[in-house]
Amino acid sequence: MTDDTDRWVPEARLTGDLPVTDAASAAEHVPDDATMLVSGFGSVGYPKAAPLALADSARDGDRDLALTVVSGGSVGSEIDTALVEAGAVARRYPYVGTPEARAAANEDRMAMHDRHVSAVADEARFGHYGQPDVAVVEAVACGPDWLVPSGSLGQTPAFVESAWLLLGFVLAQFGACAAGSVGILLTMTDNQRGLLVVNTVVTLVLAVVAIPLTAAFGLPGLVFGYLLMLTLNNGLEILVLYRAAGLQPFTRAHLRPLVAAVPFVGVALAVQVLVAAPILAAVAGTALGLATYGAVLQRLGFEPAERRLVGTLAGRYRRALPGVPSSQS
Repeated sequence: MTDDTDRWVPEARLTGDLPVTDAASAAEHVPDDATMLVSGFGSVGYPKAAPLALADSARDGDRDLALTVVSGGSVGSEIDTALVEAGAVARRYPYVGTPEARAAANEDRMAMHDRHVSAVADEARFGHYGQPDVAVVEAVACGPDWLVPSGSLGQTPAFVESAWLLLGFVLAQFGACAAGSVGILLTMTDNQRGLLVVNTVVTLVLAVVAIPLTAAFGLPGLVFGYLLMLTLNNGLEILVLYRAAGLQPFTRAHLRPLVAAVPFVGVALAVQVLVAAPILAAVAGTALGLATYGAVLQRLGFEPAERRLVGTLAGRYRRALPGVPSSQS
């Protein structure tokens, strides 16, 4: 929660052990390229102090901001004038209400997508705007797990809710990617009957658990059901594949790319911190990270089958690219 230094916050409106800070300090927690959800509708109930602090940091050259700002409707000059004129807004949804913001959109200084405000809450919940980094909302009172919005409710409940729920979707998808396409392997090894059994079991479990959870808890129940579905489905498919064909997706050999991924991530994050320009940081971080990843894998060594695969692919690329000598010519 932010507190202007020249304003007094009545203690009766704060319950529990809540951190209270000034707007400038709070703004430092907003990443330079953040997707920032802000409360407000009809130019009331929107945050004022934090956006102004972000605008000041961009205007003074302290930060190179490229924010994606999603509001519940129209907001005031603190966001659509000060923040926009400071060059801190790269993308804006779903509406702009000031001449300065409209001029920035018309002159291609800011990307703007007009959305019907009745759909913004659902779009935020289901990831239409990407994964939100932070929700900045105005409230007249708050506690550890609750808040009372100020003059305009708007999309505030959806924004506060979606700021953490999308992590469940990311976690579920990460688990699915880690397991790989096990269902395809079951089909390729003529174990369709096992795959059918797995699908039937997962469907029955979801009917008994996920549907009631969604009906009772709404989006949080749906997210938990999605996480449960992918975890249960991939786990059972792995067990069936191992039982029927003796195959397993996780062996000691799989540790090598995981180990190599650690310095890859470290290098990419270091470049992002050191390089101010977002696009240059992304390109340089990815290139240096991949180079580090390859060097670590080379150091750890490759299996004979992996070497043959790399040699085959290299030969095909040499034949496909004109002017590159082929080892078989």
